[in-house]
Amino acid sequence: MKKVIFPMIMAGIMVSLVFMSFGQEANKKAIKARVNLQDDQTDTTTHTMEMMKVHLDFISEFQYFKKKAELKFANNEKCIADFKENQTKLKKMDDACKEKISKLEQRNNKLKNMLTNYKDAGAYEWKSFKNLFNYDMEELEVALEELAPFEEK
Repeated sequence: MKKVIFPMIMAGIMVSLVFMSFGQEANKKAIKARVNLQDDQTDTTTHTMEMMKVHLDFISEFQYFKKKAELKFANNEKCIADFKENQTKLKKMDDACKEKISKLEQRNNKLKNMLTNYKDAGAYEWKSFKNLFNYDMEELEVALEELAPFEEK
């Protein structure tokens, strides 16, 4: 009986060692997978932080742009009001002049609405919007400057 038990114990130990070695290999793979997952999470966190920074930069740039535009709107409204007042004092307010003023006020209001209704759609769209807006604003300002000769006549 001793001869049968000893080989069975030895076989059991050998089987246990084989299973333990396979278990360790699985643990090594699991550890490597966890490390890779942590690296991926770190990369994702870094990417998320970069995206948040870009978005915050956009928000601050948009707020600055909006404040500058609001100052220009106020200046445009002041120019239009001054022109109206001047024309009324000189009693030169004819239909053509009223129509021109009305169109300028509409363009100013259109630009205001355009800025108010702008929704963030990405960097390319922002640059495109900004260029179009600045172009339209410059045209409006040039048209307002052209009103000055009408005031002197």
